[in-house]
Amino acid sequence: SVQGGRGMDAGRVIGSLRQHCVRLDAELKEIEADLANNTFMRQKYGSDFDEPVRFMTRLREAKQLSLKDAEFNLVTLVSTYEHSQRLLDLSTDELTAPKAVRAPWSTLVDDADGQLTVLTSSPILMFTAQPHIRTTYDAKSPNRR
Repeated sequence: SVQGGRGMDAGRVIGSLRQHCVRLDAELKEIEADLANNTFMRQKYGSDFDEPVRFMTRLREAKQLSLKDAEFNLVTLVSTYEHSQRLLDLSTDELTAPKAVRAPWSTLVDDADGQLTVLTSSPILMFTAQPHIRTTYDAKSPNRR
């Protein structure tokens, strides 16, 4: 066994932390029951039970803080683990090779009627307002009109 939990894989750490939270919750329930019994005994028999009630109250507060801290760490660890797993699940191609981005192209064509036509893949030029230029938008091929 590795001392202090060092060297454990993430799955084992998460499992151990979950078990720790369950154990703390069970201890808190037992402390609550004992505190209720000691409070009853103090009411019934007097101040001899003041110290046990104070002790149980401090113990309950310490366990509640420990449980809150453990639950916070568990949620953080699980979230980080899941995010890391998603990153690892990406194929190496997606991580190393950016997707090919095709730059817009434009071709000028002189029509038979003497007008200039712009064939382009640019959606911006498609909306040109110049009457002597007809713009044809074709994202796939410069040979289509």
